[in-house]
Parts: sequence; C-alpha cells; structure tokens
Amino acid sequence: MAARWSLLLVVFQGGCLAESALDEADLQCGPRDLTVECCLKKSPGQWEKCTGTPSPGESGVSNAVKRNAARAAAGGTAVAVALQPVINSAERRGVELATDLLAEVEEASWKCVRRAEREVNDHYFDGESPSREQCTESKRAGQTWAMYLGLRKHDEAQRCLAAELKKLIPERYLFQPRFRLDDWTGKWEFLAPEVERRVSRQGLEGTIVPDLVIMDANGVIIRVYDMKFPCPESNGARWETYKSGRWVGRTQGELYSEALRTEPMLVSPKRIVGLREE
Repeated sequence: MAARWSLLLVVFQGGCLAESALDEADLQCGPRDLTVECCLKKSPGQWEKCTGTPSPGESGVSNAVKRNAARAAAGGTAVAVALQPVINSAERRGVELATDLLAEVEEASWKCVRRAEREVNDHYFDGESPSREQCTESKRAGQTWAMYLGLRKHDEAQRCLAAELKKLIPERYLFQPRFRLDDWTGKWEFLAPEVERRVSRQGLEGTIVPDLVIMDANGVIIRVYDMKFPCPESNGARWETYKSGRWVGRTQGELYSEALRTEPMLVSPKRIVGLREE
C-alpha cells in the first residue's frame, strides 16, 4: 500500500546554545518545550501574546530565542514532508534497517546525546557536572535544575540528531510523535500534528510521546528511542513509571513496546539499552 504523507510545519528551535540554520529538529513544538518558548515557536513575533510584554527587549528570553524568532517571522513558514508512521502489525510487518545502517543510526544517537550532555553542562556549570544538591535546587517556579537541564539537553540532542539522520535515513524518522489508544477499536493510533492541535488537553491524557521513531520505506515503525539525561550523572538512566492516570504503575518502556510493537531503546550519555536488557 502506498505510504501516506503528512505535512509538518517547520518552526524554530527555541533556547538552543548554538546558532544554526533551521533544520528538521525544529519541526515540532514538543511536550518538553517550556511554555513561553513553545508559544514563540507557534507564534513567532507575537511577544505580547507569549510573554506578556510588548517587545523582545522586555521579555526576559535568551538572545538566541530572540534571534530565531526574528528569523522565523521574517522568513515565513517552511514546509517539510515526512512519512506518517504506521504501527507494526501482522498485516504490515516493517522491514528492519540493514545491520551496518542500524549501527550508524545508533552511534549517531549516542554521540548526540553525549554531546548534548557535555555542552549543556559546560554552558551552565563551567565545564563541571551538576552535583546531586544542584540537581534538586529550584531553577524557576515549579522547575528544578534537573528538569531544566533535561529540556535543554533534549533540544540540543534532537538538533544534532536531525542533522545526522537527514544524511543516513532521510524522511524516515520523526521526533516526538504522539500516539493515542482508540478505546473503540482497542488499537493505538498516530495523532498527526494538525489533529493534535485540535484536541483538547483532556483529550491528550493517556497519550504517549517517544523522542524518536524510525520507519521503513512504507512508514512502518521499526525502531523507537527515548533520550534520558540523569541528574546527577551518577544516577542510572531508567524508564519513568507513570504515577497517575490510566497507565499508573506501568513504565514508559513497557507501554511503548505494547503500543508500537517494537522493543524501545533507551539512550543515555553512558549507553544505549533495550527494554529487555535493563
């Protein structure tokens, strides 16, 4: 069956440490984006709406965000085309990547996660890794340093990885896609960005959002990855356990495996590990 296509709006990646051209890492305003930065991605130039102040100079956001917002507002909205992910099934069995290509993809994933860990720590802690005490300190209201650093590291790793995957498997990957269980059919479904924008926050409860999915030539999901940045770095990387909601007591990895029909991989600065290898 011919693969279906969906349009993804390209928006700038706010709050990044490095200045570079807009690329495929900037496709989405994901769930890990800070509220102000997410608003500016969706509405570049609308400072009053997003920050409550009439101008960039009074907004309090970083210079990098201001520069990217200006570029996005001036350049208009670009459009990229990507495969729409299809969940593995008996009828649509995905074709795995060749061994050497898979090795390159996973090496790129690990390299980008390690680089993000190092660069963000260097930027905020002068070349040192934050201590356990620093990780638990408040960075801003409702957000610890561990949470804030995790956001920044995800942004940097995604930017790096997009450049690598664009060369290795162009148009066969997607960052932070959202999936929802259809209670009528009992099957998981991909929520296209335009559908996700129309669904209320309550309607998104119980959905899953892996960091990265890789697809075969027909869009069937064959690999699922989540990036983890333990703080402090001496902590082991692990799948988060749902503390509330319909999946309480389950782990992210278990749910990804059940929903997307492939073993999810956890990528941390120290290693890449599968669900069954933990």
